Amino acid sequence: MILSIFKRADPETSTPDTANQKTLLVTLLEVPEAEHDEIIETISKRFSFSFRIIYLVSSDNFGPLLARDAAWEYFPSLEEQRQYREVMDWADYLSEKWNLLLIKWKPVRTIAYGTNAERFLHHAREIRKFASDETEV
Repeated sequence: MILSIFKRADPETSTPDTANQKTLLVTLLEVPEAEHDEIIETISKRFSFSFRIIYLVSSDNFGPLLARDAAWEYFPSLEEQRQYREVMDWADYLSEKWNLLLIKWKPVRTIAYGTNAERFLHHAREIRKFASDETEV
């Protein structure tokens, strides 16, 4: 029994080394939380042996990601941006964060569920415009 604890993993059955894999970025921006489990399961089955998968989510319920030991990045939802629009310039922050994510992960492919990143950033700019219109009154 003690020997089985220290037995090395069989390279043919162990998971691939993610450090040497290409990255797949999967966005779940503005996707209802009820759909996350199914999407993560589908993506994992199809791509986990070919890619290191990084999820970009706008929900702060990380349970489905934690359950699968998945890597993720977070953008505040559009609703949170509206709610806290006076706190910071979300459009600039998210645009910069998006660029940093692309540099950090270097995805070779992106799959978008819900709102794609460009559209999400556009909505953030619209929220900023709305906030600036309110302050001029």
